[in-house]
Amino acid sequence: MAYTLEQQPSEYSAAFNPLTFVVRESNTAITGAANFRYLCEVEVDGTIQAKLKAPIRYGSSQNEAVFNITEIIASYVGNDFEPPSGAAIAKQPRIVEWRGKFGYESGSGVITESTGVVNTSSKYSWDACLPVSEWNSFNVADYLTASGGTAGAKFLTDIRPRTVQAAEQHSVTALFGTDTANKVFEFKAYTAAGTLIDTEIKTHTYSDYRSRLLAIDCEFENIGFTLGSSVPAYYTLQCYPSGYAGKASETLRFNLVEECSKYDPVTLHFLNTLGGYDSYTFRKRTIRTLNGEKKTYEQDSFQYSTGSYAYSNRRGGVTNYNTMLTEQWVLNTDFLTDIEAEFIEQLQFSPMVYMGSFSALEKVTVIGAEFERKYNRDGLVQYSVTIQRALKDRRQRL
Repeated sequence: MAYTLEQQPSEYSAAFNPLTFVVRESNTAITGAANFRYLCEVEVDGTIQAKLKAPIRYGSSQNEAVFNITEIIASYVGNDFEPPSGAAIAKQPRIVEWRGKFGYESGSGVITESTGVVNTSSKYSWDACLPVSEWNSFNVADYLTASGGTAGAKFLTDIRPRTVQAAEQHSVTALFGTDTANKVFEFKAYTAAGTLIDTEIKTHTYSDYRSRLLAIDCEFENIGFTLGSSVPAYYTLQCYPSGYAGKASETLRFNLVEECSKYDPVTLHFLNTLGGYDSYTFRKRTIRTLNGEKKTYEQDSFQYSTGSYAYSNRRGGVTNYNTMLTEQWVLNTDFLTDIEAEFIEQLQFSPMVYMGSFSALEKVTVIGAEFERKYNRDGLVQYSVTIQRALKDRRQRL
């Protein structure tokens, strides 16, 4: 007879998808005691942050109980983007280490607790939130680059290959396993014929478990390729734990294009459902609008001075005393394939969106809850995306 975890999350799990435990104590002398309850303590970064209690689940023939700790873990996972500016590698604060500790309580009058009867090993959750249809078939091993993993693990993005300009700022996020080796990112530049021009290697020195969720600056001009007289057509990226090149990630390809536009480009960086940050540059016309929120009052039309109280043309009537300005931009995409359109749809519903370069990011919000795909005769899609700058401007308050 024993206390067992019949179901538990994997070592790595998405923080915003169900994190559930099914627990069972097979000793009926224990579960049959007065006021019996199962206990679950949630430890985050080495500190107990929550304690849950659950009775035997109604209808359970095995005296089991269920604990769902999703909201607890999600509340400790950050969602800020640490930008990898200037060809840097930035560890992300959006991953947390936690453990579950299980026991029970019972008793008549005085309740006696037995805690830590069964404890999990360390587990890690990052800020992924997969659609139900994808979560049911999601296998974290497909995205986990580790010394003991399988070669070809994916980056945390759904867009592959990518089409970019040389000066376009964008990043890729990688999830690494529990080994403490340094993390290596290997870039290679190629000609149109597939001839290798140069290889550049960036290394991140492992410091703590947050070194397992890393973002790398992938802007071509920041990588530092030595090109000579060769003309690059595309470049690739792989990552792996130092010393384990045979366990490298997938090879992500970036196709280089040159496009001239009469409009100023606007780049947005957004949190995708896999918990990585993707980027998209809008190169079509941008429409900028200002919305003012004004508070007014009826001002006295007479003005007092010593010995006088007289009508003044400079006073009176409806007066603005507090004005707040909100700036909105309507951004337009080029014509996209269906795969690229899904990419934009992730942007439209992302909870965290930033605008600008990595060195000067500005938070923005995507406005609207309904979006319609507009197809041309070739079956390509075009979107308009409305963003609002998060910080409001204000005028002098009277």
